[in-house]
Amino acid sequence: MKQAILGVITFQMPAVLLSGFVSPIEDMPLGWQYLTWINPVRFFMTLSRGIFLKGMGIEDVILNLIPLIIIAFITLSLASWTFKRKLD
Repeated sequence: MKQAILGVITFQMPAVLLSGFVSPIEDMPLGWQYLTWINPVRFFMTLSRGIFLKGMGIEDVILNLIPLIIIAFITLSLASWTFKRKLD
């Protein structure tokens, strides 16, 4: 339970703050705006707002889904490589 709480504090809180949920990404300093591009929560927030509130078209959905797929591929590849290395 302690490890889960530490995980939330170290990843989830900054991810939500940098996702555009609390304040728009355009209002953040330029360095923080670039940092949001590696944040998967940013793209999920854009997708959920766009689909449910704005009626986003399929082209925009695909454009926001591609970064999520890339981030997932990199993360899963790194996790499997680390896991495989620890087994040896």
